[in-house]
Amino acid sequence: MVPKLERAFETRDLKFFNAISTPDFVDKEMGSAMTKAQAMEQMKMMFQMAKSINCHFNVMSTSVAGNNATLKASGHIVTVMKPQGPKDKKTHTMVIDMWTKETWVKAGTTWKIKMLEEAKPAKMTMDGKPYNPSMAAGHK
Repeated sequence: MVPKLERAFETRDLKFFNAISTPDFVDKEMGSAMTKAQAMEQMKMMFQMAKSINCHFNVMSTSVAGNNATLKASGHIVTVMKPQGPKDKKTHTMVIDMWTKETWVKAGTTWKIKMLEEAKPAKMTMDGKPYNPSMAAGHK
């Protein structure tokens, strides 16, 4: 699954992410929770702003109990962002190091992700400087 996930990010394949998640999928990151529709919309916007995405994920542990599985993973994502706005003439590089706890459920013969949670806060940089996306969006 890891190579498929990495390829889906790099090719910006929203259909893949829609297919591997349950209808009631929840994404709990950076102090908030998003429904599947909200998470898919955020991912769509991220993909539109990206010139390129390169990523690598590591599975750190898994446990299975019946039709439920828990997976702990880490990820390193490098996104080259297109210039943002008329005054911005250059690309920007965002780097995210993340650690997640994922809950998967068996759906027929396949597994689907039901919940993605931060195991610990992500570390983010923009052009090599610490970056907090909530501050960039005007939140305090």
